[in-house]
Amino acid sequence: MRRSASLTRKAPLRRTRRRLTTARREQATRFHRSIHGKRCVSCGAPATEAHHAIEAQYLRRHYPLHVYDTRNAVPVCGRCHANHTAATRRLPRACLPVEAETFAAALGLTHLLERYYRPSAYREAA
Repeated sequence: MRRSASLTRKAPLRRTRRRLTTARREQATRFHRSIHGKRCVSCGAPATEAHHAIEAQYLRRHYPLHVYDTRNAVPVCGRCHANHTAATRRLPRACLPVEAETFAAALGLTHLLERYYRPSAYREAA
């Protein structure tokens, strides 16, 4: 019995990794080092990761020169970053650094902060 062409398996698509230029790599390094020695804005633990206040994916698509702007870096620990990214427990907007707020305002993207960060008056169910 012969299989039709629609039932045969196709090779999976390979995603090519986007390589950073030297200048972009330096910007990315500066972005991630900007949180060195800081504490998590949410729980106060030592910050281990730099979170993009405005999503990197959005910035890559609409403002590619601002992806690694250090004003957009929010120091967070791994646990709080994972919770925010998975949307299980979003970071409060009041915890965002002033630089992140001014960065979003300069690009006209404050609506994204309202969308992805819970308001200060928000109370979680105990």
